[in-house]
Amino acid sequence: MPKYVRPSTPAPALTEAAIAMLGINPLRTEIIRYLAQHPDGATSGTIARAIGAEYRTVYGHLRQLVEANGVLTDGDTGNRKGQWVIYRLNPPALEMAQDEYRRYTAGN
Repeated sequence: MPKYVRPSTPAPALTEAAIAMLGINPLRTEIIRYLAQHPDGATSGTIARAIGAEYRTVYGHLRQLVEANGVLTDGDTGNRKGQWVIYRLNPPALEMAQDEYRRYTAGN
């Protein structure tokens, strides 16, 4: 895992090796993992503190994930309260992206 990502529970060595081999962004992986473990969602600041990363960097990744429909915000559902934005994983979109990636890399 890069120096700038310090999750509270480090990824197993085989997982880190797979992430590195596939060239997957480890920070984005930790953001997605955190949201998968917290289905009620979290703010960008909460996520940044939990994974040991810079808030602005996490926020940038979250915006890209929202644009790709992999993450939803409380504003998307009309449930926003106050000034904080709550980010939630969109499990069906994540599963579809993972399946598509597997199919493509398998040559299908």
